[in-house]
Parts: sequence; C-alpha cells; structure tokens
Amino acid sequence: MKIKIVHGAPASGKSTYVKQNASDNALVFDFDLIMAAISNKPLYENNDNLISFVDDMRFDFPKIAKDNDVDELWIISLYLTDKLSELKSEYDCEVIKIITLKDECVQRILDDDSRIDKDYWIDLIKEYFEKMSAFSYE
Repeated sequence: MKIKIVHGAPASGKSTYVKQNASDNALVFDFDLIMAAISNKPLYENNDNLISFVDDMRFDFPKIAKDNDVDELWIISLYLTDKLSELKSEYDCEVIKIITLKDECVQRILDDDSRIDKDYWIDLIKEYFEKMSAFSYE
C-alpha cells in the first residue's frame, strides 16, 4: 500500500487533485468531509471541540488501509507536519505539494458558495502564505 500525502493552501485544489487521481480502491482522508460527517455541520464549518479528534484520526488511517487491503491511502492536509513526515519511515509514502498562487486561492473562496465565512478562509490563506514564506522553497 502506498500513502500519498497531499498538502497545500486552502482552496489550492488538494481535494480536486485527489478526486482526479485516486484509484477505485483508495481510502481518502479529507479533514473537511470527515468533520462534516461526524459533526452534523455543513461542509467547511468546523466544530472546534472536534478539530483535534479529527486531526488525530488521520494517523489511524494507515493501519485501517493496510488491514483492509486498500491500494493507496490519500491524506489531505494543509501542512506537511513533522508527524505526517514520520509516516515516511513506516510506509511507502509520496508527498505531493499543490502549488497555487495566493490570489487564485482567495478568488476560489470568493466564488465558492459552500464556504460561508469568507473572512475566516481568506485569513487562513493569508496565514498559510505568511507561514510558508518563512521557509525556504522545497
């Protein structure tokens, strides 16, 4: 089983990339979809009390995928965290960074009717790019 970790800015196209590339026998960890499913909240609206729970769930998925003979596990993440990077020592992993310009991400948020709190998402995009500018390019 191969693990593919897809990371990038909010509205950069991570989920779209996974939908277009995942096999029929893939398991996909999409934070936004899982949060919506377990919190009874609309897509892109988080229950703050469940964020760490859903975040921790992603590290149960490799075992679940392996135990269920899944061909590949896709993990969608905002950042490539140290904890996600540790999966590379245990599993066959590929890291995919979705690179999208900040202005394009903001425009996608503005055009997306399912993202109600536009200011929250735009602030998250700005925070992402400020954080990434502090690091050297990969």
